[in-house]
Amino acid sequence: MLDLLWGPNSALIHTPEAIVERLSHAMQEIARMPEVRTQLASQGAEAVASTPAETDALVRREVNKWSEVASSAKLD
Repeated sequence: MLDLLWGPNSALIHTPEAIVERLSHAMQEIARMPEVRTQLASQGAEAVASTPAETDALVRREVNKWSEVASSAKLD
């Protein structure tokens, strides 16, 4: 059973902060749209509107976690 499937939106590292914020706000608005939420729910999914900082923290946690798993399994 898959508990978490995520696909964060990202931008190039030197993208101006104003553009990152504008994209983030647009994606948050889309994630809150009833028709989007309904469509995702029909597929067993849920949109989560996160800030760029929250997404960055999530990605860093996941990379650290799975790096440890790969290392423990001697996959590195």
